Amino acid sequence: MAFLDRQVQAPVEPEFRVFAETALEQVERLNAFEPHINLFRRVESAWDQTFHLYSCLVLARNRM
Repeated sequence: MAFLDRQVQAPVEPEFRVFAETALEQVERLNAFEPHINLFRRVESAWDQTFHLYSCLVLARNRM
């Protein structure tokens, strides 16, 4: 999470911090998600899949 704190210039939702810490431990499962985030990456990162999954779950929760 220290990486996230250094890179993000905006507030990070507290729920995302907890989710990300847990999700990043499951990198092999994150590979099942193709993120729809168009960012130039010099190196592959699991952050895109993590954010994509989190966003989908939040959207689904808010629609209930």
